[in-house]
Amino acid sequence: QTQANGSQFDAHEGQRYRLLVALQCDRAPSDEALLVQLLQAEIARHRMEAFQGLYPALELACALLASYQNIEHLALFINAKRANFDTWCGLDVQVLVSAGIAQSYAAADLLDEDLREAFHDLLGARPEQCKISEQDLEKWRARQARAYPQPLVFRSLEDEIEFLLELGEQ
Repeated sequence: QTQANGSQFDAHEGQRYRLLVALQCDRAPSDEALLVQLLQAEIARHRMEAFQGLYPALELACALLASYQNIEHLALFINAKRANFDTWCGLDVQVLVSAGIAQSYAAADLLDEDLREAFHDLLGARPEQCKISEQDLEKWRARQARAYPQPLVFRSLEDEIEFLLELGEQ
């Protein structure tokens, strides 16, 4: 939506984030198509943000969708990574190979030139040049599972309160 001063904002960002948190807590194989739609909306949001940014909803959407390890999402992950300067720098590059390194390189070869170049710029031109090893990828997957547990686990009451306050702001 457009405000009176001409700036744009996403009126549904809070609802989308709350839905993503709900999906984190209660995930099912049938949620994959919904996660694609949510990630597409987050990419659009990040592209229009006047001050760039990398918001928790984009990271969560990528993490949840990456857990399906579906190579069909490669172009979507590339677009998430290049949504803006902050996503290019801050979003985990491992999401691009979340379906497997060899599989991701094979799929990247089938993408249009623009997406393929972005993939190679981030990871290297060939699988043997990949900046991420299979061992690195497994460690990343383990970190993702800890960062986005199902169900949510808080280390302290303060962490839970901080999360709920942040959730209310979205």
